Amino acid sequence: MKKFLASILAATVIAGAASAQAGTQLQTVSAQKGIQINGLKKIQISLKSESITIRQNEDTEDKTLNIEILSNYTAMYPVLKNDGKSIKIEQKDNTGKLKDRVCEVNITVPKDFKLQEIKINTESSDITIADFRTQKLEIGTKSGAVSLTKVESSDFSVSTEKGDLTVRNNKVEKTANMKSSSGSMTVTNLVADEIITETQKGNVRLSDITTKKISINADKGVLDLNMSKLFEKDSEIRVSSGNAKIYLPANSTFWTSGSVDRGRFRSEFSQDSKGPLLNIKVGGGDMQIIKGSGL
Repeated sequence: MKKFLASILAATVIAGAASAQAGTQLQTVSAQKGIQINGLKKIQISLKSESITIRQNEDTEDKTLNIEILSNYTAMYPVLKNDGKSIKIEQKDNTGKLKDRVCEVNITVPKDFKLQEIKINTESSDITIADFRTQKLEIGTKSGAVSLTKVESSDFSVSTEKGDLTVRNNKVEKTANMKSSSGSMTVTNLVADEIITETQKGNVRLSDITTKKISINADKGVLDLNMSKLFEKDSEIRVSSGNAKIYLPANSTFWTSGSVDRGRFRSEFSQDSKGPLLNIKVGGGDMQIIKGSGL
């Protein structure tokens, strides 16, 4: 009964007309505090332009999950649903015509708490997640910046159409899949069994990367890849238009194969058909494979 008590807490509602505005100051319009984590498996978030922040509780003694929604409008804010096993946060109203509307969804979790799955879909939200553990992480946004710091997961999938993607100090047991249609991608200190990146427009910088297999498909933009350890399995790097610099440990042993169209390919490593294969494809631009670190 105690476990379920927090699950049936009604969200705090501050009533007001749909057009009512509380000025520029944010206020709490909905909240659920003290949610018991035993039995909680999934968080699903579907929003429009509301920003999302997920982080650890500052109070290390707090072993519960807390959700707070703040807005400068007193109506048309996301709806919270919690059945004890899953939490849903959804914005059902059309908020596009609300001028100067600001809304934030803030979630705090206990230290060492591990979720089974978190899924986030938004139209134009900024998303920030830090010090968070989950088996499966899936993020899809049309427009908005995504920042992930110290996130541990088994499966990791992030897709943005417009907006920068920043990943720092993350660990992924299986595959880290990152896709960006337009916007920069900056990844630092990522450890994963396999890394897949796909970009259409925008610069890509991957530094201090550790993985057994890597696949990079960059259409337009500058690519910088710095691997702290050589990949163990056959990998590939494709650049359609733009320059690429690939930094590998000086003692690496691998061989390359592929094609160069209008660009140029240069490598500081000897080609002796030993070790894993690096399949390269250069459309227009200059690809260099360099010994040592580019940091």
